[in-house]
Amino acid sequence: MNWEKCRSLYDWTVNLSNFRSASLYPGYFEDVITPQKTQTFENRFRDAVNDDGNNVGYLVAAEVIYWKNFGAHMARDKLTERLIDQLQPHGRWQHLCNCIKSLEGKQKIFKFESLLQICGQPKGFATPITFLAFYRPEDFPMVDKHIAYWWKANKTRFRQANLPNFIQRKDGWIEGTTEIKREHNWNSYLAWKRFCCKQAEALTVTIGRKWRARDVEIAVWESQKRGIPVEVI
Repeated sequence: MNWEKCRSLYDWTVNLSNFRSASLYPGYFEDVITPQKTQTFENRFRDAVNDDGNNVGYLVAAEVIYWKNFGAHMARDKLTERLIDQLQPHGRWQHLCNCIKSLEGKQKIFKFESLLQICGQPKGFATPITFLAFYRPEDFPMVDKHIAYWWKANKTRFRQANLPNFIQRKDGWIEGTTEIKREHNWNSYLAWKRFCCKQAEALTVTIGRKWRARDVEIAVWESQKRGIPVEVI
């Protein structure tokens, strides 16, 4: 199946030590995250969120931000340093953890807005969602411009025609500049999330091994980039 093929083609490899301030944080920004290590990386973040006594867990969150934005050569270091500065003061890392756990329960827009604020990205979108996807990859996929393009082009084929598209800028990035656009895109994300969860269930049965929402997202990401259509199941 092309679903399996696309999932196997995933090749996102990030050397965390390329972060320009890596030497300031011994024990962090040292690993090379290969596709084979991605789930271990997810587990590292989840453990940090769930460890109430871990006061430097925000450095793992910073590693995640660097990994997510590795392709944005002009912005990745700045975004990572900004997150560290945002979460370093006492109590802010725990606030982020609480926001993530809250969204795991009920995905309300005001809770998402709280996540944006504590991340220091009040107009952000795709990057903060990465924290949800790393914390609970079974239920929360990531999203970016490639996913948004695929969703717009393929949702009708997958019998999802009535669900909303993402609002994108001319360069493809998902808009987060106004409250109205963020709420619209949050609703679009929730539709995308539900699709990934249902597709993961179908693929688990069809293929005979466990698929997660994140696995569906990864396969779609590669499908869009490589022009390999995935099958309707």
